[in-house]
Formats: sequence, structure tokens, C-alpha cells
Amino acid sequence: MGLYMKRIDYRIQSAKKEDIKSHLVTCSTQFVPELASYVNIEDYAEKISKYAITIEAWSGTDLIGIVAVYYNNEDGMSGFITNVSVEKRYEGLGIAKNLLNICLDIGRMKGFNQVSLKVNQENVKAMRFYEHLGFVNRPEKSLEDIYMFCNLNS
Repeated sequence: MGLYMKRIDYRIQSAKKEDIKSHLVTCSTQFVPELASYVNIEDYAEKISKYAITIEAWSGTDLIGIVAVYYNNEDGMSGFITNVSVEKRYEGLGIAKNLLNICLDIGRMKGFNQVSLKVNQENVKAMRFYEHLGFVNRPEKSLEDIYMFCNLNS
């Protein structure tokens, strides 16, 4: 059975820390810059598993995509997406789009007004992808990253 024939299952909060860590290691080189160059993947996977809501794509027992979001700023009703990743061999199948749409729906159901993320300014492909989903640039930016947000009330 070919790659495109495998069923993709979407789940929420089912990945264990080790699943997340393994996925992040697999996807590390796809990040701009490489994920392992600026975070300790073991610690990051633990933080995600403890504090984030994870929206996951699975192919059988393999975690092939994940969006991790913090919907915990109830004062400002603003969430923050800390991770968006899909294994390279599964790119182009709409998995990231599906994961992000589920993420945005969760924010709406929780009554949040917006969700933001940051993307390296050299990652033009990711910025265009986020814009297509309704994210816009925030005026503030760091030397390397651009902050983008999506209004959940529209």
C-alpha cells in the first residue's frame, strides 16, 4: 500500500511526550532555522506535553503532524501556537491546514479572540501558508522572527 493510501487520523491530546519528541526530532531539519539549533527538543517536548493542547495527525501508530497551542491567556483571550510540523514525506496532503483549522476552531469554542504565532522571516513558504489561513503580520517583530495573528471572531 502506497503512502497516499494510508489513512490519516486526527486526534486531540493523545500524543505522549515520547511521541512528540520523536516527531520533533524527525522534523527538526524542516524548521527555519533547524529546531535543534535553538531549543532542547527533550525539554520542548515535555513542555508541549504538559502545557499545550496538541492537535495531531497519525498514520497508524506514527505521529506524522502536530500543532501545539497554548490557550491559557484568559485575561487577554489570546492563544499562542508554539509548533506546527508535518513530516516531510506527508507534505502537500493538506495535513497542516487541517490541523490548524482544528486549532482555530478550538480557540473559537473556548471563546478566544485571537491566536498568534511567530515565524522566521526567512521562511517565506510558511508565512504565505499562514496568510492563506487568515493570519496577518503583527507590527512588532524581532531581528529574526515575524509575529502573525489570526482573528478568531471573523
